[in-house]
Amino acid sequence: IDYLLKKNKVDVITGYGKVKTGNKVSVTADGASTDYSAKHIIIATGARSRELPNLQQDGKKVIGYREALSLPTAPKKMVIVGSGAIGVEFAYFYNAMGADVTIVEFMPNIVPNEDRDISIQLNKSFKKLGINVLTKSSVEKVDFDKNNDCIVSIKNESGIEKINCDIVLSAVGVESNIENIGLEEV
Repeated sequence: IDYLLKKNKVDVITGYGKVKTGNKVSVTADGASTDYSAKHIIIATGARSRELPNLQQDGKKVIGYREALSLPTAPKKMVIVGSGAIGVEFAYFYNAMGADVTIVEFMPNIVPNEDRDISIQLNKSFKKLGINVLTKSSVEKVDFDKNNDCIVSIKNESGIEKINCDIVLSAVGVESNIENIGLEEV
């Protein structure tokens, strides 16, 4: 990307930016702020894993999608919370890598934003692959045993079920990184 920016004569200003009124951006670097003005401003601050209040990510045992992309070894057992695009893709991937995968979905069916027929077929396919799918279920909390393995408490229609695993992947969506960049004031 750096090469492409230089090749296309794009000036790169390193620092922390804050949008200001009047088509301006204030950039703070090394304790000093400089204002820049432009006809057009693109805000491309990216996104991060959305966190549930009772499922705080620590980046090691309870992870988001970014950490799931670069685990040093495949877990033996993994619980994936959420069955949207992120959750089902990682479920398939880690199952193919040999992990025992359980998906926990709050809604009555997996991939709840997709057509119900797709959900039914995907659920059948996952069952054939050995992926355990728990719908109408929610993760209430994650505790850790003496070996620092996860003990996931899952609430469903039958009560509370506990599953032990190496890793919990929180795949309940993403949220944009737009805090503290001046949008509230502008």
